[in-house]
Amino acid sequence: MAIYLILVGVLFLILVYSNVKAGLDTDWLIWTLATIAVLVGVLYLSNYIDCKMNKSGYCGTVPTSIWMYAAPVALCLMQFIYLKRGRI
Repeated sequence: MAIYLILVGVLFLILVYSNVKAGLDTDWLIWTLATIAVLVGVLYLSNYIDCKMNKSGYCGTVPTSIWMYAAPVALCLMQFIYLKRGRI
């Protein structure tokens, strides 16, 4: 898990650096913050639903595990799409 997060984090930093080098604007900042807000909202909502359905002490574990793998990829994809959008 740690190696995965390190690799995706390095990829994210490379993509952010590429976007910075290509020139940032307000749209980039809005899209980045909106993506982070949606990901956090999805995590909160999925944990809330899971804890309402599952009253055990492990409620929210599965959605959080899935989120830990999916959220960094979603952020990298958003950065990649924004980088390519500027070149098209």
